[in-house]
Amino acid sequence: MTRGNRGAVRPAVYKPAHRYGSSHSFFDRRQVNTLMMKAALLIVVVAIVSGTLARPQNQQYSYDYDDAKYDFSWNVDSVDYNKNLVQYGQREQRDGAYTKGEYYVLLPDTRLMKVEYYADATGFHPTYTFEGTAVYPDTPGYQGR
Repeated sequence: MTRGNRGAVRPAVYKPAHRYGSSHSFFDRRQVNTLMMKAALLIVVVAIVSGTLARPQNQQYSYDYDDAKYDFSWNVDSVDYNKNLVQYGQREQRDGAYTKGEYYVLLPDTRLMKVEYYADATGFHPTYTFEGTAVYPDTPGYQGR
């Protein structure tokens, strides 16, 4: 606390000895701005140079691929937790743009659904067949009150 001209008490005000940009600081404001501009310019130049050097120089790409050719099959023959038979699977062959195959699944009504197909430039062409006769479990009819 300090006393003013008329003896009134005023709170003391903190005045730092060195202010930013004053002649007493290590760098003045102009030097700091110049250093920041130089650093920003250096970052831009490094980014441009690294981007130019990272690009492949005079490299020719070739996209010639062989036609697809494969043949595979898989199947599942099992029993589920209710001791029901589980069967499904697939077989497929491909040579270039032509593909043919089949897949099958044992339906809950005991029929076997088969889908034979081929695919070519005109699209996908399936043929569905069902083998066996549908068998449904006996369930009691609705018993109203």
